Amino acid sequence: MNLHTAFLFFSVLCCIGITHCRSQNMSERASWTQEYTFSFIKYNRYFSTIINITPKTTETRISIPCLNVERQLLNITGQSFNVTRRPRCETVQIFSTADINVHGMMFSSVGLTAGFLALPHEQLGKEYLVDCYTPINRSAQVAIAAIFDNTTITIYCADNCTFENARVSGEIKLGAGESGILTGVKNETEMTGTYIRSDEPISVIVGALSVYIPRDNLDKGHGVILEQLLPIPSWGIDHIVPPFQQTPNGWILRILAMNESTIISTTDCGEEAPSSQTLESKDYMDITVKGTSQNLCLIQANKPIQVMQYVAGSHKNRDDGDPSMTIIPAVKNYLGNTTVCVNKTTSGMRYFGDIVVMGEETPMLHFKGSLVPEMNRTCYNISSRPIEGSESYTT
Repeated sequence: MNLHTAFLFFSVLCCIGITHCRSQNMSERASWTQEYTFSFIKYNRYFSTIINITPKTTETRISIPCLNVERQLLNITGQSFNVTRRPRCETVQIFSTADINVHGMMFSSVGLTAGFLALPHEQLGKEYLVDCYTPINRSAQVAIAAIFDNTTITIYCADNCTFENARVSGEIKLGAGESGILTGVKNETEMTGTYIRSDEPISVIVGALSVYIPRDNLDKGHGVILEQLLPIPSWGIDHIVPPFQQTPNGWILRILAMNESTIISTTDCGEEAPSSQTLESKDYMDITVKGTSQNLCLIQANKPIQVMQYVAGSHKNRDDGDPSMTIIPAVKNYLGNTTVCVNKTTSGMRYFGDIVVMGEETPMLHFKGSLVPEMNRTCYNISSRPIEGSESYTT
């Protein structure tokens, strides 16, 4: 379908050493139509991780070998279920006979604190450029997982870094279902701008503990951020960033370039946003946006870029609530339809979703058969913005 009627929904979601979980052989994999492989960052005993799965069709069979999960799902299309990840399952491999949505989520004692939408194998790539906000008295982490045997990975660190506690030097070899953690040699090492290249597709998850956004009070680091990176070929030149709701401390837009002489232009992206700026390879720029802003920000470039939205910590009665990070996909990656899952949460918390519609005509938006405007107690922002001079994409 043509992108003029497409929309995108943004939602607010046996292994030691180089970790390895048993990879299924080719005969076992023959019946699977969708596969996921990823690993979480390291965390302490105050946190736990959960895998959330939403099937899109009935009678979907799902297998998670390292958790001994074998499930045939009947008549629960669009309903999600959770699987608690145990310590021995550091590399998560999920096999499905039909399309599913997978979220990796991290919980504290209070509730959901960070998460990411997992990418299936066909959306993984061989080149990544790391972007992760620097935490306080810790280092950002990069969890790398391989999906094929004998995967060769080369890492060009932005600063001195280690992979599984060994200094990065030369090539790294991983087998199918193996993973490891890339991090800085010292606390607060800058990881943004680290370039990762492999000869086979890999999964790259970034995140950090003890985060405070912005870094203007080094005594308050306590939040968690987590996201799965898109491979560089998935980057684009047009990005639309919707405003976050109920974030009095605002957010930071980070724009990262891979190519030399990348010219960035911004429209309605806050008072501090330059109208134009040039970035060199592996350089980035941060734009601070006030929490009162309700503008739909447009970021365009002459060469592909990566855009991340870092939300400052905020709380109804305090200024140190959990921060978050969300990768902003390029317009070329927008979808004509998608499945969104909202999990139950603690009393007093609300979810907000942004639906960005390309073009002047608003499509009919349905949720479980009901028109979105008819829904109760669900918060949506529906925005429309044409992009002049943009490429024509189909999906």
